[in-house]
Amino acid sequence: MKKLIIIVLLFVSVRGFSQSRDSIHFLIRQTQFYQMHFDSLVNVIKAQNIKLDRIKHYIDLCNKNPKKEKYLREWINNALQESKK
Repeated sequence: MKKLIIIVLLFVSVRGFSQSRDSIHFLIRQTQFYQMHFDSLVNVIKAQNIKLDRIKHYIDLCNKNPKKEKYLREWINNALQESKK
């Protein structure tokens, strides 16, 4: 009877360990998935910030020399289109 109890306890503990290990692997995969998407979002935000910086630069140029304002729309379009190439 003692041997049977020991075998049952070992089976339950091994089964629990297996489920725990599977849970850890699931959490690791889930964390990697979120990290990959987070990195992707960071790259998108960086690209948007670069566009904004370029547009701010063009506006500063026009503020310094109002005659260049006629080129502003084209510059902004180029800044927005550049990332699509």
